[in-house]
Amino acid sequence: EEPFPALLDRLEQAEVQRIAASWKLPDAGRYYKSELVGVMSEFLATGQGKAVLLSSQSPASQQLFAYLESEGGRAGASQIKKHFEWGEREFRAASVGLIQRALVWDVLEGERRYLFIPSDVLKAGSGGPVKIAPYLQPKLDAPAPHTVQTRLPYELTWDLLTLLGNASQQELQLTLQDTRITKRLAKKLNESFLQGEDLRAGTDYIDAVVHLAQSHGLLSATGGEQPALALTSRVEQWARQSFEAQRRSIFGLWQEDRKWTEPATYGTIYWWNSDMTGARKRLVSHLLQLPVGQGFSLEGFLRTIHLTEPFIIWSQDELVRRYGLRALQGFRSHWFDIEGRIVADMLRTMLFWLGVVDIGKDKQKRFLSFRVTQHGAALLDPTLLPPEHQGAPSRALLVQPNFEVLVLHPESQVVWNLLRFSDLVRHDRVSVYTINKESVLRAVEAGLSSSFIIEFLQENTGKQVPQNVAQSISDWARLIRYANVHRATLIEVEDATIMDEMVASRKTRKYFKASPWELEDAEEE
Repeated sequence: EEPFPALLDRLEQAEVQRIAASWKLPDAGRYYKSELVGVMSEFLATGQGKAVLLSSQSPASQQLFAYLESEGGRAGASQIKKHFEWGEREFRAASVGLIQRALVWDVLEGERRYLFIPSDVLKAGSGGPVKIAPYLQPKLDAPAPHTVQTRLPYELTWDLLTLLGNASQQELQLTLQDTRITKRLAKKLNESFLQGEDLRAGTDYIDAVVHLAQSHGLLSATGGEQPALALTSRVEQWARQSFEAQRRSIFGLWQEDRKWTEPATYGTIYWWNSDMTGARKRLVSHLLQLPVGQGFSLEGFLRTIHLTEPFIIWSQDELVRRYGLRALQGFRSHWFDIEGRIVADMLRTMLFWLGVVDIGKDKQKRFLSFRVTQHGAALLDPTLLPPEHQGAPSRALLVQPNFEVLVLHPESQVVWNLLRFSDLVRHDRVSVYTINKESVLRAVEAGLSSSFIIEFLQENTGKQVPQNVAQSISDWARLIRYANVHRATLIEVEDATIMDEMVASRKTRKYFKASPWELEDAEEE
């Protein structure tokens, strides 16, 4: 009835080291017995280690182990021989490898010989995610949260366009220390996003939006003494995609992204060789098993993963290979402080920002529960179609005579063009932008014409733009004055007749260009 660690603890250090060496654990001779006992116990805790050890055994040994499991973990030597019709030689050949690796223990009770599997090894799974008996399953039902935080499915992509819109007006200055955007710029961006964050808690969301823009090649770093980010030529192509297509692109990048890590990763062993891609994909597989729209306790969900697939970030073998046996010491006891926090971070950051899950919080604003949304289920499973937007207006915009533009139905290309010639007033149930002299001048300087702005508004409102708005846009655009700069060669001659001859000659006149005022004089004549 004693657990595996207690049985090992009875042995001498040399015997424990010999067992560890038979498991092919690296550098087993360098560790104390207490360290090895802890490591080996963790190695067997989920059953994945047990499956690895059994896979190297002979078919007869595997059959013997399976028989002991079917007998509740214990059987007499004579009973085993009778069952398999083995002699002493066959019995020894089948059992010796299991006994040497301490998967099976050989004892005498009175005058009878027994083989048994330690109780905790017997209960461990057989590799991979472990199936939990119904009576052992953690309670997933969540108490009613005090508040529920939601994100619209297009919110992150809209905020990304807002970032690009700011970059179209000026380069985004970066700090010299950590090459992040400056605090002043972060505050300005935060105020223009659909749901501003509390910057006292950090700039995780803004940092993620900037990272996504760089990873998609929409912003690139400029040279010079002051580092900055500038728009690239890919922006127009990105804006032509629908918000849903952009969202799927971001989700696909997040699953494969090795350059961005969840905030809870910093300061853990995973940060130094960060690769969260496998963990993200495994988390998605867990979320796909949950009913859509039903609230689940975060604690219960994490306990389920802890019982079934605790090595969710890296496999057990990979963890040992990268950090040695000490990485397994206390793994399960510290799981909720390290792996559990990182998994919770995946839920509360990118999956929440993409609208995959809604977040429930208690009165102290602690992460309490979550639920998978319909739009989130369609993103997690590419075979599902996103739910149709019911009651969406036929036109995306509404232009008011007071120069305000109401966004009735967000579309990527519409929002992008609107950001270029208007300024944000407020985000509410309906987002409101305003057209003014400065915004029109900015757009014209960037290459947009007044006719384009007016035609764009008419096309996306389905009716004529109010006359005073259209007239003002045209008037403001005409305030821009153009000047052409040419590279020229100055020719100096002694006599004006020489210049006349050069201008008249077929060989040389092609090198001369008349000035605008000379053309005006010629037209008057």
